[in-house]
Amino acid sequence: DVAAHQLILWSINFALTPVFGFAVAITARIAFNAAIEKKALAFKIGIIGIISTAIYMMSCMILFYIFKYEVLGLMLKTGTEDLITISLVASTLFMVIFVEICDGVQLMAASVLRGYKDTQIPVLFSLVSYFVFCLPLAYYFGLTKQMGVYGIWAGLGIGLFFQAFALTTRFVLKFRPA
Repeated sequence: DVAAHQLILWSINFALTPVFGFAVAITARIAFNAAIEKKALAFKIGIIGIISTAIYMMSCMILFYIFKYEVLGLMLKTGTEDLITISLVASTLFMVIFVEICDGVQLMAASVLRGYKDTQIPVLFSLVSYFVFCLPLAYYFGLTKQMGVYGIWAGLGIGLFFQAFALTTRFVLKFRPA
């Protein structure tokens, strides 16, 4: 189980790392354009950032899903123990893909809002996402319903979906040009 989680986290970090850099650039571009009163351009940059992040994350996860055995085979030997690890990763990959797409979108949406200096409400969204959705649902599905790793990823996915949706909705409703 530990090896499977390490492989899953590696795939997540591999796909998410470029999003961090892109998010910093988008934050700076939005802050600059909002400061010089180019609000329509700032909004457009935010929309492009969120949509392109979603497309990028979907592309990475689809490629990882298609080539999962090849990628995992590069990192592991072909012993019986490693085949069990590969099958566990492969069986949870669909849930991980959903989590990762939501994670990328929420990261970019938070960065877009940061460019507008809107940080207080997004922090509340994060608290609600993790402490009202992620943790309780991961515990409920993973341990109470005995779904194990699948339940934990389901709880995380639901929480991150809430956060991505809430942050994106806040951005669109608050900063859409008139």
